[in-house]
Amino acid sequence: MLREFLEHVDEPCPRCGYSLRGLQEPECPECGESLCLRVSLAEPRMSAFIAGLLGLSFGAGWFVVSAVVGPLFWSGYSDDWPEILRRDLPFVAGACACGAPLAVWIAQRHRLRSLPCGALTCVAIGCWMWSGLCVAGAEFLLLL
Repeated sequence: MLREFLEHVDEPCPRCGYSLRGLQEPECPECGESLCLRVSLAEPRMSAFIAGLLGLSFGAGWFVVSAVVGPLFWSGYSDDWPEILRRDLPFVAGACACGAPLAVWIAQRHRLRSLPCGALTCVAIGCWMWSGLCVAGAEFLLLL
């Protein structure tokens, strides 16, 4: 039944996203995961995935806006550009520290959705905590 279904349907592997169209064996040729045909939700529960996405997006967005607006703000108080750029460095580092996990979160969305709901919820909470720690760390560095 699986072969018949995939003969005309371009369905991605639930683990790695590889196209299974024309599959001959009941396993993914890319990642080797065993496959079975079953009835499931048309739209999987995505609340935890979206929560993690929002957490990392919040941190990355805050840092990007701060890195762009910060030098404009500080240039009104000083003409010392090395000092202005030194003050902007924590924001650039923070944008990278939140942007890299955000890129991984989006790229690995198929694997993340295969995690048990409780595990994905914990990881999503960790995304918000990571963003908060990055913002707090950047603020602390500005005080130095």
